[in-house]
Amino acid sequence: MNDDMNISMARVPYMPQEMIDWLGSHLTKDMRVFEWGSGGSTLFIAPRVKSIITIESSKRWYIKVLLSVIFNLVFNCRLKLILPEPASRQSKQTEPYRSSGKYGHLTYKKYVEAIDSYPDVYFDLIIVDGRCRTQCLLHARTKVKRGGSILLDDADRPHYVDSINALTDFTKHPINRGLILKRL
Repeated sequence: MNDDMNISMARVPYMPQEMIDWLGSHLTKDMRVFEWGSGGSTLFIAPRVKSIITIESSKRWYIKVLLSVIFNLVFNCRLKLILPEPASRQSKQTEPYRSSGKYGHLTYKKYVEAIDSYPDVYFDLIIVDGRCRTQCLLHARTKVKRGGSILLDDADRPHYVDSINALTDFTKHPINRGLILKRL
């Protein structure tokens, strides 16, 4: 997320060009997309697909993206704000839904579990580009259709290795700091 980005002007994902090219060549008008983390990617994807559901955890960023969605007359996007909650003292060390760094005192459980309200094998593409990515990956596993893909941005971070390796029913295609996981 780049808070200084004027997304009303930027309809391009804040991702490496290779990922943007992959998206541009793989998105089709009949696709259902789920995205953790909103922004330029939301505006880039929406006109190319049937529907996009985007989950955001920052109220300030959500408002920026929502205004851009409205300004750009994007009607097939369901943008949802799910704020993190304080993690309990007992769970701070073991809470799997915690983010890292300055957000480590918060739990993103409801944010991650937003996808659980959808049927299994429902989405053609799931983009993991928000908070708590290791848990998002695990929750995305059953929600993507066979032949569908999960795109993980910043997949080169060492703490994602175990979650990536747990997805044994996916082929893995590295792509400039990211990873395309295609469901078998």
